[in-house]
Amino acid sequence: MLEIEAIQCGLASIFLAILSVVGGLLPKSDLEKDGLMTKGRSYYTYTGLMTTSDPYFNDLNNIYKYTERGLSIFRCNGDISNLPVQEAGLLEHIQRDDKNNSLGSQFIVQTYYSAAGTTFRRYGNGNNVNNTINYKEWEQIL
Repeated sequence: MLEIEAIQCGLASIFLAILSVVGGLLPKSDLEKDGLMTKGRSYYTYTGLMTTSDPYFNDLNNIYKYTERGLSIFRCNGDISNLPVQEAGLLEHIQRDDKNNSLGSQFIVQTYYSAAGTTFRRYGNGNNVNNTINYKEWEQIL
């Protein structure tokens, strides 16, 4: 178990270091220029560990309710609901619209990097009928 935690911490450190470098290179959106996003950063990094006891981030299907539009990165414990595999890892969550928006314009991409080295991806779309996100099945991509 300690080996998995060590791998997870190592992966998280590497990923956060890359994100800090790449984050400075990401374009900033200008509302007056493109009309798509507000000014400023469009990515967030959550350094806390997602666990089942967390009232907000304990289910991958509900993350859109609490995150802003853009790119968000999460450290995940292996027992979070709706993981592709029950292994610790990192979640990359990209969402088109504001938090808690499940209208038809909402589009979500989630990529999960497990500590075992496998990578999974799934897509979700807003549902105007019952105010939920319809997620496709996880697919292993690496």
